[in-house]
Amino acid sequence: MDERYAILNSLNVGPSFGGGDLSILSAYGNICKKNFYEYPIRKTEIFSVEECEVFQIA
Repeated sequence: MDERYAILNSLNVGPSFGGGDLSILSAYGNICKKNFYEYPIRKTEIFSVEECEVFQIA
């Protein structure tokens, strides 16, 4: 996977992983669509999120 698409955080989007493979878009909904990961993360594209926690691994 291209590291430029690993994680995206901005005012309107985030976190987003894999250039859109898994995106939490707050007010716009959430989407999961295979783009850069080898395999899809979920079977369905649209999903809801009740809580989200992201950890940094160094």
